[in-house]
Amino acid sequence: MLIWLASYPRSGNTYLRLLLSKTFGVTTWSVYDHDRNTDRVFERASGQAQPTFTLSHALCDAAANSPDPCFVKTHELPEPGDTHPAVYLLRDGRAAVVSYWHYRHDIAGESPSLADVIEGRVWGSDWSAHVQSWVLSQRPNTLVLRYESVVADPRGALEQIAAFAQLPPPTSARIRFDDLHEIEPRFFRAGSNDANFAELQGEDLACFSRRHGDTMRAVGYWHRSAE
Repeated sequence: MLIWLASYPRSGNTYLRLLLSKTFGVTTWSVYDHDRNTDRVFERASGQAQPTFTLSHALCDAAANSPDPCFVKTHELPEPGDTHPAVYLLRDGRAAVVSYWHYRHDIAGESPSLADVIEGRVWGSDWSAHVQSWVLSQRPNTLVLRYESVVADPRGALEQIAAFAQLPPPTSARIRFDDLHEIEPRFFRAGSNDANFAELQGEDLACFSRRHGDTMRAVGYWHRSAE
């Protein structure tokens, strides 16, 4: 059974894949056959080699035809009419865009401005488009988890996923972020929203508010008085 593991980039997708792999021993794949940077990190942290598929639809067919749950990472917007179950990982947009800006520089070797990421002028669309498509559209059969809750209470998040995906209750649910940082410090930078909030200042913060303020309020990350 294919279960999307969807998120805007840098919202904790790889961290959650590691939790799922280590806790349940389930298969977690990615739709991106070019995603070697992330898969290399995942393999080092989990000890689980990633299967190679030349086309993402071949992977999705294999996952959909499996009798066991197969979690498939995607940063894409949902396809119209797609009915596969999904776990969507939602992160405060301010932290997500700053973390993704660092990723485009440090991992992808590009040089966009922070405003480029805020406005969605990089690969992966923009934060609001993602959240509106996966969360605010009331997409059926979709479990929405907040990144902040997963980090604070991984066992609670895994219990929700277990019930959603008909997996046995988790017996262990702790992966130390410091250990992940030691394995790959550029990829697992800090895991802290606060550190990212501190980098979003001045005109960049004003740009973010204009572009994403309505979505932030709609999903409860801030009230108008917080802007």
